[in-house]
Amino acid sequence: MKELLFLGILILVVSTLPLQVSAQATTLPGNTTSNASAPLPLTDPFGCDPPTEGTPPCFIQVLQGFIGRFLLVVYPILAGMVFYGGLQMMFARGSSEKYKSGLRTIQYAVIGFVAIVLSQGIASILYSLLALGQTS
Repeated sequence: MKELLFLGILILVVSTLPLQVSAQATTLPGNTTSNASAPLPLTDPFGCDPPTEGTPPCFIQVLQGFIGRFLLVVYPILAGMVFYGGLQMMFARGSSEKYKSGLRTIQYAVIGFVAIVLSQGIASILYSLLALGQTS
């Protein structure tokens, strides 16, 4: 078993060796001269806008983008939970426990949605607090 694990690791290391060697290029893309001391251009992995006057910090941009994408997932879930709670209330057939269960499902879905929507406001408040120390 140890020999098989060792062989797997050896194959993995040897198969990635060309990738490691090719990452050590000394020329920039599009540049034909060798200039090892030139800095490599780096791009922002989060896709933030460059810092300018009135642009929120990268942390706030990432937070707002995450909340926006999260809301796209939450809307259908909210609709489904409200629909499910309504079905529970409709099919209660006089049972007050089943009716209350459906009502609680709708209440919890709405409370959760309000909390998520308020998180957008929290991101704006964080931005305004972080911008207090900046001079215009």
